[in-house]
Amino acid sequence: MLAAVETVTFALIGAAAELHRCVPRLIDERRTKFDQQVTLARFLGQMAVNQAQSEIRRRLVTVPASPASAPAPPPAQAREPDATSTSEQSVSVAVATTVASDLAIDLYDELSASQVIGLLTHLDADELDAVYRYESEHRRRRTVLGRVEHLRSQGR
Repeated sequence: MLAAVETVTFALIGAAAELHRCVPRLIDERRTKFDQQVTLARFLGQMAVNQAQSEIRRRLVTVPASPASAPAPPPAQAREPDATSTSEQSVSVAVATTVASDLAIDLYDELSASQVIGLLTHLDADELDAVYRYESEHRRRRTVLGRVEHLRSQGR
């Protein structure tokens, strides 16, 4: 009976010593594998975000291929009220020289003023001038015109 107790005691001591030696190695292996998986997940996540940003920029700031692809102007009720009379409006539309397809912002007429303002910082001086002319000749949104003027005053 004493021999059995000694055998069990020494077996437990031996198992504990072996675990003490093996457990840190197993933890290091699992930690390394986990770190590799986290690094891969971060890389894939960043790649997905970059791709989405590129796609959004491509869709929002592009030059249409032809004037035929330009969208129809928005309905009159969506326009901001202005101080000019109806006869002055029809004259300015008749002599308009800038068309939406000339703008660096794709689907310009479908965007709200706040959406246009968010895209203006990506434009160079010539593109800002084109937006200003178009906006002055069409919708006359004071917020858009004011932002273009502000960017021009900053040397853009």
